Amino acid sequence: RVLKVYAESGDTVKAGTALLQLDLEQELTELGKLQDAHTMQQQELRQLQLTNMTAISDLEMQIKVSEMNVNRLRIEVENERRLDSIGSGTGERVRQAETALSSGILELQQLRTRLQNERERLAAAEQTQRLNVSSAQREIALANKTIHQGSIPAPLDGVLTFVVSEPGARISSGEKVAVVSDLT
Repeated sequence: RVLKVYAESGDTVKAGTALLQLDLEQELTELGKLQDAHTMQQQELRQLQLTNMTAISDLEMQIKVSEMNVNRLRIEVENERRLDSIGSGTGERVRQAETALSSGILELQQLRTRLQNERERLAAAEQTQRLNVSSAQREIALANKTIHQGSIPAPLDGVLTFVVSEPGARISSGEKVAVVSDLT
């Protein structure tokens, strides 16, 4: 909506002279909403990153514990074999220790696979949130551009041959609001 008209048709204007002032209250409100949404998205990204770091850290710790368990089970298998070789142990205890070791190794492999999958999944989630933040930044830039175009200056020195001269007139995006002619 045209808020003020600073020049009329037939006026000689210099480049940069304000011709019209548009009412951009709605656009300013929308910009504020976009900035708030952008801030919230940045906070959500940070929260997601912290949650992801915690999840990865927990899995890494589980892997370390599982590795320690596998090492302990290897030692137990060696001890049971040694005891069996000197006649102090039984074949059954050796098989039980070997089974426990195999099970521990499988659990460790499962945790490592889970960690890799979790890293990829969490990275994709973070990338999605980064795209949301980036999209919000572009929307804010576009809103700022619209607001900065709220005061319409003369693009060059010349004579104003057409201008929307009624305050309160509605202007659509892309609509012609003024024409400055260079008569030289």
